[in-house]
Amino acid sequence: MQKKKKKLYPLKFVEGNSLLDSDSVISNGFLAENSMDDVIETYLADLLGPKVLEYYRGELPVTVRVIDAEQPLPVMACPDDITARERYLVWGRPFLWYFSNVGPGARVYYGFKEQMSAETLYNAVVEGTLRDRMYSFVPHEGDSLFVRGGMPFSAEGMLKIVEIAGNSPVTYHLEQIPELGEAMDILDYSPVSGENSEVGDCHFVVNLRNISRESRVEPSAYGSFIIYVCVGGQALIRTNDGAEYPVANMETVFIPESMEDFALVPAGGQPVRLLEIFMTRLDEPVKDSYIDDEAGDGHCHGHHECGCGDHGCTHDGHDHRKS
Repeated sequence: MQKKKKKLYPLKFVEGNSLLDSDSVISNGFLAENSMDDVIETYLADLLGPKVLEYYRGELPVTVRVIDAEQPLPVMACPDDITARERYLVWGRPFLWYFSNVGPGARVYYGFKEQMSAETLYNAVVEGTLRDRMYSFVPHEGDSLFVRGGMPFSAEGMLKIVEIAGNSPVTYHLEQIPELGEAMDILDYSPVSGENSEVGDCHFVVNLRNISRESRVEPSAYGSFIIYVCVGGQALIRTNDGAEYPVANMETVFIPESMEDFALVPAGGQPVRLLEIFMTRLDEPVKDSYIDDEAGDGHCHGHHECGCGDHGCTHDGHDHRKS
């Protein structure tokens, strides 16, 4: 007789800059000291959700990490899904940056200011003027930026960034000539406007939830696991059996798809801000989204122009399953 698996629960992780990836080690409950890969191998669809398990062939499809950008980051770009599959047999790496803290000298580089070509790009790298050719902006705390495949990006100054990304090992360092050559045919050379940067295809959804009172969540309605990253205040996850799982600021918790409904509760009666991440239903068109759960003014939270972080926007028109 097959031994019955124990009931899954909210998973927390050993601290590190990688808040969640395939190698992350669980820190709580009976699964403590196991890696996410080990738990996926055992719990399969109960952990990821049946469609996510099938589509991603048992791999964790998204990662979360914190970037402390005290020194300038190299100028990089990531391949899209088509390029990544054809060349490397892996997924592409679209990602969203959420700017958690912004300090002196902070600046983000994204795409080019003017139309470029492979030749002008190469010359800019050789001359050390690549950043001068890139569109740049000063982010505000609570802003976000979605970066699709083929878009050059970088950052400098005092920045703490929460990065939610497709689980892929491929990134091109454009200031290194061999990697620049490999990336030249997949880069987007068109000029970027801060007002109308186009959102690329993406299989994950990111909601910004401002929770000021208890909120019920039903994982089965998402068709996917859910990840919460606390980016302001502290929260409690309260399950139906009365167990409570605290989520501190800059802490991540993974909700298995098979979990029963639970409550998100602001700790100490103070509002809490959470990034909520899940995989879009794989029978729907896929676009990134970034919305504010409790904003009602209908304004788009532009990827960097809005400094308040309190607007709501649905980029793709999907049902984002807010409770």
